[in-house]
Amino acid sequence: MMLVISCSTTKNTAEKQTADSYDATPIAVNKTAVQKPLTQKQIDKALAAADPVEIGESSLFQYNMLNTDVDQCDAYYSYYPKYDEIAVRLSGIQIKAYLMFDKNARSIIRNSIAMYEKDFTDHVLARKGDRYDAYGDFQADFYWGLLGPTNQTKPKTSVGYKFVKNSPYFILTMWPADGIYHVDAEKESVSGSTKMTYFFNRKQANDLLNYLDEDKITEIVNNIKAKTPQGDLY
Repeated sequence: MMLVISCSTTKNTAEKQTADSYDATPIAVNKTAVQKPLTQKQIDKALAAADPVEIGESSLFQYNMLNTDVDQCDAYYSYYPKYDEIAVRLSGIQIKAYLMFDKNARSIIRNSIAMYEKDFTDHVLARKGDRYDAYGDFQADFYWGLLGPTNQTKPKTSVGYKFVKNSPYFILTMWPADGIYHVDAEKESVSGSTKMTYFFNRKQANDLLNYLDEDKITEIVNNIKAKTPQGDLY
């Protein structure tokens, strides 16, 4: 006897099924655009075009005309990506002055401020005598002029502290230096710079510390690179 199994149309309670549809048209694959890495020439051009980047403002003190006390003047901080230098532009004095600090100078200043803060907290600052180079020396770029930065020198700069009227200040002292550049003069007639001392109270020194922070400088450079137009790889 042959056993026959058949699908009954009268007793089937399952959901009725249909054949699957199939579209043979290929689906386009979307490729994510990948940008070409910046060349060094593109990076250099972008950094040069960004000079300068304003990063903040504070103040500092300088000797008065008689060197008997100190007067406050405004200090504006900016970064020059092309040269990797932080500039401190001084306002409120007879000349326009720019103090320029490269990476080595910035490191020495930051370490010096940390040592000054410890000495201040530990009450070991010496009240008598000059402590111009208590924490180190470096070479800075100094630009100045009556109307703008038309003169340049590279003075040795000492980092230390000094008491004025019983108050201690963190100081940067730029020693006399020969002139190396003037926009309208021959090299042999370029003016040198004299000794200059810049005074910072603790709050001003902390501002200086923050504006010389390398992580912030790296962030500035990365932002410039990120905004630089790039082509796509194909």
